[in-house]
Amino acid sequence: MATDMRWTDILTIARDLVFLLRSQGWSEDKVIRYREQRLIRIMKHAVSQVPFYQSLRISPGSIRTSQDLKRFPIVTKQEIQENTDGFLWPRLKKEDLHVSRTSGTSCEPTQTYFDHRCWLFSKYALKMSRVWAVENPLFKRLLIVSEQPKTNLEASRPSRRRGAQILLKQKHLSLFDPVDDHIPVLLNYKPHMLYAFPSYLLSLIQALEEKHLPYPKIPVIFTSSELLTGKARTQIENGFQARLYDVYGSTEFKEVAWQCRQGRYHINFQNVYLETDPKESIEPTGGSRLLISSLTNYAMPLLRFDIGDRAEMGRGKCPCGRESPYLRNIHGREADFIQLSNGKRVSPYLLTMTIEAHPAIQKYQIVQKSATELAIEFVAFADGDAHGISEALSGKLRNILDDNIRVTFNKVDEIHRSESGKFQIIKKMF
Repeated sequence: MATDMRWTDILTIARDLVFLLRSQGWSEDKVIRYREQRLIRIMKHAVSQVPFYQSLRISPGSIRTSQDLKRFPIVTKQEIQENTDGFLWPRLKKEDLHVSRTSGTSCEPTQTYFDHRCWLFSKYALKMSRVWAVENPLFKRLLIVSEQPKTNLEASRPSRRRGAQILLKQKHLSLFDPVDDHIPVLLNYKPHMLYAFPSYLLSLIQALEEKHLPYPKIPVIFTSSELLTGKARTQIENGFQARLYDVYGSTEFKEVAWQCRQGRYHINFQNVYLETDPKESIEPTGGSRLLISSLTNYAMPLLRFDIGDRAEMGRGKCPCGRESPYLRNIHGREADFIQLSNGKRVSPYLLTMTIEAHPAIQKYQIVQKSATELAIEFVAFADGDAHGISEALSGKLRNILDDNIRVTFNKVDEIHRSESGKFQIIKKMF
């Protein structure tokens, strides 16, 4: 579908933005009522209009509360791959819909379709409301380091100029261009806000240090798409004298939750309904399986979608004033959990916190070669000694994992990104 934005679209986005900013201040009771109404409406639409859900033979009239969502099966990525058209509303022409494709880093690439109204809401209005929530963007400059190739960014430039740049001045760079080429742009553009992957920002810090260039001050930085470790957050915030806000999202739903000034991941309750499955929890501190339902995408209403992540839900008033539900302890994709031969699954955060405690490790990747073999590929600082690092960390990692697993340390010159441009901390070889 063409991406050129009309003036009517801009007015729609502006109206949605006002609604989103106002609804952030709603009471918990009002939030619950709103979510219930939207969820009932889309459940009724799904069982009456969408082939996959019609096959469940649930009467629209029998859907009365949010608890009726439990009557729907959990949907997986594999089911969408095998039956994409079954999840689409037949009344809408497929060629008129917006489509998002996963990068495939989960080894399960999928395509998700959005009707135009939902696309404007989730792709633009939600993002703008998140920016407004932490920083007044008027007369500010935003630099976005995109996972799109440079040719794609140039092709979409007219649409961006007519759309979002009316409310916020933006400049886009491609993640696939050399980071050294970005430095002059960054220093000349002097962004107030920057949006990029954590691994990109760490590469930028390294490049500035190698060239003995001063760090530019960037007051607000947004990150997403990758596991953000505590060490990475500290490096980025200290390096750029920034306040970092992480965004949790997915291709299927766009932005799902975002960090406020207090650090809580507030859920975009206006767009998605989240639940956790306590039967699928991992102890200790592994969280529960996260299920997401769309509240606005009538073209492809995914209900109880297994996003593949683990997290915990929180309720109660945040010090920032919001009473909306939030996510806590987001433990990353289930695919990132280390699976051991005895059936035990280990959260990647337990490993990253241990590895990052060693001061000689600059960058690393955890490679699981089998259920009994784990390799730590790492780039060391100048004084980093592979043998010393191995001696210091091997025993600690085995205590977290299992005495039977073999842990090796391999010093390398560089750790490369995946084809999608993302950096995978956990890499599975089996």
